[in-house]
Amino acid sequence: MEDAYVHSCDSIQIISRLNIDVQPIVELVWKINKRYWRRGYRLLGFRSTTGYGTNQYTHHYELYGSLILSIDLGKGQATPATNDHIEEGHYYYTFFVCRPGVLGLWHRYAGPVQFEKTVPSLDWRQQQVAKHHEMNSTVRKEEYDAIQHANRMTEAERKRDSLRDKKHTDPEKEHAVQKARDRQRRADRDQRFETDLETLRNSARYKNAPKAEQLALERTLRYDHSLREEDDLKP
Repeated sequence: MEDAYVHSCDSIQIISRLNIDVQPIVELVWKINKRYWRRGYRLLGFRSTTGYGTNQYTHHYELYGSLILSIDLGKGQATPATNDHIEEGHYYYTFFVCRPGVLGLWHRYAGPVQFEKTVPSLDWRQQQVAKHHEMNSTVRKEEYDAIQHANRMTEAERKRDSLRDKKHTDPEKEHAVQKARDRQRRADRDQRFETDLETLRNSARYKNAPKAEQLALERTLRYDHSLREEDDLKP
């Protein structure tokens, strides 16, 4: 998942974040100047794969691409967020505030806010996983020794703390608490994996893929979870 990005103009702020863990999603959150929270004003959002179209005023909104968002600002900002489900490719987003005028034509009052998002291909993602695995397998011996030394020092500090606090703790109770924590961590980890696996198997990409690619997707997901588990175990 990428970091959140803020895109804004004088009266509109759009916060976007691309999540490609399983099914690519663009998470969108918006903030609009209060003077537009009145009857008649709408926030419109468009997505295109061919470009922004135009940032000039036009009644031909189809130039901006497909309409993905239409919010009646007169009803308040109860749910200022949505998710846009997309596939691999490059996308152009446009958002602005408008209001109907004479002859029923819509007039733009604020914006546009425009930005791009790119969903990398499955091959690229698998290559990144392979590179990560290669980097982990070729760590220099000096770095490995330094990590081991740091671990030994940490363990020694842990033992000293344990001896210092021993008079104030019950070893059997501490052991039982630690075992319970470990069981809960394993259960939470397994549950996260099963949930992500179920989401993957229900996605259109997985269902439409040949068996070999389905297996590759599942292997990639398993490897991602193993990396997360390694991160969780780091002090």
